[in-house]
Amino acid sequence: MPKLLTLTVTQSPAQLQKLMAEQTTNWARERLHALYLYASGIAPFENTIARLLGKDTSTLRRWFRCYEQEGLQGLLKPQKC
Repeated sequence: MPKLLTLTVTQSPAQLQKLMAEQTTNWARERLHALYLYASGIAPFENTIARLLGKDTSTLRRWFRCYEQEGLQGLLKPQKC
C-alpha cells in the first residue's frame, strides 16, 4: 500500500513554482519540484512523487526530512540532503 505523506509545507504551490524557476541547479529544482507535487495535491504519495521524478523513495524521504528539520534552507543545501 502506498505511503500517504503527512508533511506540512509552509510555502504555497505558486511560491514553490516561482522558486523552481529561479534555481540555477537541477538538484535544487528537483527538490522543489518534489515539494511542489506534494503541496499542490498532484501527488500525495511518496511512491508517486518518486516515479514522477525518477528518484528512489529513500531519496525523497531524506529530502523531506531535511525540509521538516531545517525548512526550505535545509532542503536547498547542496551537501545536506
